[in-house]
Amino acid sequence: MKAPATIHPDDAGVGPHPHRGFSPVTFIFKGGVHHRDSRGNDSTIYAGGAQWMNAGMGIIHSERPPHDIHEIGGRQEIIQLWINTPAKHKMDQPMYFPVKPEEAPVVTSADGLVNVHVFAGEVLNAKGPVPSQVEVNAATLVLKKMERSTFPCLKIITQWFTC
Repeated sequence: MKAPATIHPDDAGVGPHPHRGFSPVTFIFKGGVHHRDSRGNDSTIYAGGAQWMNAGMGIIHSERPPHDIHEIGGRQEIIQLWINTPAKHKMDQPMYFPVKPEEAPVVTSADGLVNVHVFAGEVLNAKGPVPSQVEVNAATLVLKKMERSTFPCLKIITQWFTC
């Protein structure tokens, strides 16, 4: 049996590439993401945080695992969504918003079993720190092992899909 390979962070992820006219939004669940771009932004956000970039008129960026990925468990779990920018903002200057876990407001269910981390828009009266160019509510939910919770999840889902 072959031993697992160790990959250097510079050889993983996505190297420099362009974007224009939309917002790639990355939510980090394990590990971290090191973002660098042509506007001088250079930051790493770890598990529980998010990176939001309004590409506007155009930007070149890279997204790679952080250099300490092996020291923090060697795993990276992320999800990235692309949000179309309204026509009136497609030629705006690009903007980048790194959001550390402690910078996102958290709403907790009465039973303590569900935490909602709000990154943009407003969810359950908590406002996210990212100024999105579209009306969107962006949040992650952390659910503890449970059989039942009294948290109004349907309200959250309804908010997400009725913009």
